[in-house]
Amino acid sequence: MTIHNSLYSYALAGALLAGGMSMGAVAPVRADDDMAAYLRNVTVLNLSADARKVVTQDRVRVNLNIQRDGKTAAEAQAAVNAKMQAALGMAKKVSAVKASTGYYNVYKQYPPEVRPLGKDEREKKAYWTAQQTLVLDGADKDAVLKLAGALQQQDFAMQGMNFYLSREASDAVKDELVSEALATIQTRAKAIAKQLGMGNVRVATMNIGGNMPKPQPYMARAIMMKADMAEAMPEPVGEAGESDVTVTVNAEVHVSR
Repeated sequence: MTIHNSLYSYALAGALLAGGMSMGAVAPVRADDDMAAYLRNVTVLNLSADARKVVTQDRVRVNLNIQRDGKTAAEAQAAVNAKMQAALGMAKKVSAVKASTGYYNVYKQYPPEVRPLGKDEREKKAYWTAQQTLVLDGADKDAVLKLAGALQQQDFAMQGMNFYLSREASDAVKDELVSEALATIQTRAKAIAKQLGMGNVRVATMNIGGNMPKPQPYMARAIMMKADMAEAMPEPVGEAGESDVTVTVNAEVHVSR
């Protein structure tokens, strides 16, 4: 918190006119004079206040991965594309869940060599792998996790789960916290004004800052399976955590008699 009295020096309009300045230039000087006169009669307070609230996260995001191998890149891609199209079709039937595709990668692999192989023989044993990520997002945790479980039955592997606070929920909380922080500033300003024998308090300028909580990873480690190793996968289990929302208000407050 900073307190200071503002004193300004200013020139008379007559002095400017004596220097040859036109009457049209007098108006800004008079405006400056009025501001200087106002500031000589106020004490300027620079005050700041923080407000904080812990809020339950209201959305969940799940990342799933599908992977297929093939003798050619086209074969591997076609297999992944077919699986992804089917998954998106399943997701469209669940209105509470938003589905989107993400990372897509196709690459060539060579099996381990039990003995040194020539170039041609090595190429004959090579195969291609394609993989793509599917992202499920929604406010209905049960709907998201149920769909994720169903997709695991279709050979999709869980890669990660994040619970997070939506921007809409964060903004609503920040509006509440701004009012709380501003009330704190006004209370402080009135207390200081009273000690200085002043009764008028006015917020001249205000700056608001705050944090946007980031998604918290629930399960970051990928679980990869080959198709021939797939087995009945249980529906994932998760519970929302909490996000710490903070707002800082900086204000310039003028107090006067």
